[in-house]
Amino acid sequence: MATKQAPYGTWKSPISAELLSQVSTVIDYLFVDKDNGQVYHVEKRPSEGGRSAIVNTTHQQDVLEKDWDSRTGVHEYGGVPATAKNGVLYFSSNSDRRVYEAEGKATPKAITPENENWRYADLTVIQQDPTLLLAVLEDHTKPEPANVINKLVAIEAQSQTVTPFAEGADYYAFPTVSPNKKKVAWIQWYFPDMPWEGAELVVADLVISGNSVKPANIKVVSGQKGTVSVDQPRWASDDTLLFLNDSSGYVNPLKYIVSENASTPVFKDPIQEDFAAPAWNLGRSDSAILTSENVLYASTKDGRAVLSLANLSTGSKKDLSTPYTVINFLIAISPKAAVFIGAKADQIGAVIEATLLEDGSVTYKTLKSLSSSNPALSPAIVSKAQPITLSEPPKNEPVHVLYYPPFNPEYVGVQGEVPPAVIQVHGGPTGHANAGLNWAIQYWTSRGWAWVDVNYGGSSGYGREYRDRLKGNWGIVDVDDTILAVEQLAATKLIDPTRIAIRGGSAGGYTVLATLTSPNQPFRAGTSAYGIADLKKLGDFTHKFESGYLWGLIGVDPNDEAAIDKVTAERSPLTRADQITVPLLILQGSKDAVVPPQQAELIVDSIKKRNGRVKYILFEGEGHGWRRAENIKLAWETELAWYEEVFNLSK
Repeated sequence: MATKQAPYGTWKSPISAELLSQVSTVIDYLFVDKDNGQVYHVEKRPSEGGRSAIVNTTHQQDVLEKDWDSRTGVHEYGGVPATAKNGVLYFSSNSDRRVYEAEGKATPKAITPENENWRYADLTVIQQDPTLLLAVLEDHTKPEPANVINKLVAIEAQSQTVTPFAEGADYYAFPTVSPNKKKVAWIQWYFPDMPWEGAELVVADLVISGNSVKPANIKVVSGQKGTVSVDQPRWASDDTLLFLNDSSGYVNPLKYIVSENASTPVFKDPIQEDFAAPAWNLGRSDSAILTSENVLYASTKDGRAVLSLANLSTGSKKDLSTPYTVINFLIAISPKAAVFIGAKADQIGAVIEATLLEDGSVTYKTLKSLSSSNPALSPAIVSKAQPITLSEPPKNEPVHVLYYPPFNPEYVGVQGEVPPAVIQVHGGPTGHANAGLNWAIQYWTSRGWAWVDVNYGGSSGYGREYRDRLKGNWGIVDVDDTILAVEQLAATKLIDPTRIAIRGGSAGGYTVLATLTSPNQPFRAGTSAYGIADLKKLGDFTHKFESGYLWGLIGVDPNDEAAIDKVTAERSPLTRADQITVPLLILQGSKDAVVPPQQAELIVDSIKKRNGRVKYILFEGEGHGWRRAENIKLAWETELAWYEEVFNLSK
């Protein structure tokens, strides 16, 4: 029972920034050795300098020594850095970019040549003895984005030889080999598309000769540049290839039958659920192929995870009961079981095993949890997300938000007072805020703040039409939806309109800056973490993966310089920086290749020239986000102190 009355925003919380930095280890990725059933996960560990550690989930132990950082830099955002077969681990090393193999306690052995300009991802083992792998190779020999080359390659381990397998497209992902090793499939796409905007599914014969491999009879079987995306091809049998396609308006599963050269939907009717999020990272898995007939799928509906069982013969879909609001990296481990990374409203992401029972029900078992035993991080202090769908005039288009009320079992607010609020704008901009437990949000709610995640038009998880609202309208729809959320939530007295801060990172940081330069904007303070200030310079200097993304977001032809100059000037916060009149905190990593530090410095310099109130912190050695514990701690402490000062929240 609450025992103290105190103004919102002044409550004492057991969740400190120091504690956040200690419990900020997260489970990023999951993969399975299908030959022996061993489950592995990858942990990002701020306490160990931000390295990514591969852990054998089954045996609860690290696979490699602490000097190994298993990461891939392909697309800058990376993805699953490893795979395993017959007890042998194959992984990408962040220190020298090479691929290594490791078995047991033996010292890992490099299987690719020395070349720090080559980055590898999507490792796929074709065979062992001799060992052959397929992989995505990103070649940065010429580092300018237009000169970076992506291709599929074959890796011959013994000779450390890398040879081209497929090239000519601008990007590649998801190489996958049929069980009989006679077929191969992959995803490819072209500039200026992102993979969720338009991509192609390719199927070819796989020709293996000794220690070499090549494709033959290559053909595109699904997808279309600019209009239809495809994703996550995986073989259910030698004749059936499962994949995802969004031609229905939602990302739905399809199956391609090799012998018929035809694709059909897995379900009888289109399902208004997205069965995958945009492919920002490589190697994701949102399906578990249990048998050639039965497949588990994870999808998103109304912002929450759905787990369902599909029958490929009948086209049936049976939704299964699950307490998990977030399900990622769903992978089969037996004909009746699968593993995934699952989070609940009051439980952070953990490795979960789901087992189907004979009566059709499902049981869940936690294989690995990072939940802290610290009593400060008790479920009793958790504020749970309340999904709210707002309506935007004049067309009454929906705007989705997650509202977290202030909550601390030891406090109540002053009668009649409305809480201050932090409005969070996610990145991407085709990202998605989910309702899984995030202790960083509880850092605020346990102090008496309300927290609002805005899934503005353009967010994923609500179908392509909702996501395409942002197409050509970045800096407009996201800004309008964020302001609308504040106005409507304030009108219902869920947040105090005089004490509202806006925050966001990357594309969310851009929306923060763009919103603060808008007339009649409602915010009184802001924080932009590695946000974009100058769209023209972003187009000139960002990395290859997103080098064409900007033009579709702002609706210009990448070859029309006049249109580029006009629209980037109109949409760039830097152009209107003189309209930023509220205190602004800027956080930036010194080694950010996605949004370079110049972007932060441009807006800081502009505000300082007119004696505006701005604070700038540059985190040395950090990239696009914070990986080191000391920087995570400093970032949260600084932001909290910034708002407390601005809103005069004395304790």
